[in-house]
Amino acid sequence: MSKMRNAFTLVELVVVIMLIAILGAIAAPRLLNTRKSALDSQVIKAVNNVRNAISMYTAENGGTLPGADGAQATFKADVATFLRGPFPRVHVGPLAVDNSMNDLVRMSSVAGPMIGAAAPKQGWAYNYTTGEFIVDYDGGTITDPSINYDDL
Repeated sequence: MSKMRNAFTLVELVVVIMLIAILGAIAAPRLLNTRKSALDSQVIKAVNNVRNAISMYTAENGGTLPGADGAQATFKADVATFLRGPFPRVHVGPLAVDNSMNDLVRMSSVAGPMIGAAAPKQGWAYNYTTGEFIVDYDGGTITDPSINYDDL
């Protein structure tokens, strides 16, 4: 009497490996896009948090904008009360990995809409005469390159 072995055949193993490969090929791009979307969402959230802090400071101080003296340190100190945690960092564009620069704010008093830099030296830009606050990078967003970060 011969013993029957309980094992998978070669064909069954190949079919299972092929199914896993197909599922992986479908899932991998979706996971990468999710990470990219999360990065853009993080930037949008940071911009909105600082803009809200600017609005709250202005409301509590009789219409005076934060950082009205044009100093970055004053601006950050003024809005710090209205932010949860430290001043946010920008993790996109050329300064994405430069933690010494991506929380710096370019202070401006130039009339007209602000435009981000192509090669920024700081993560943010703020007009202390109008209260406009933007990401100081004019490159396209990861999820939609037709929308620039400085337009968020």
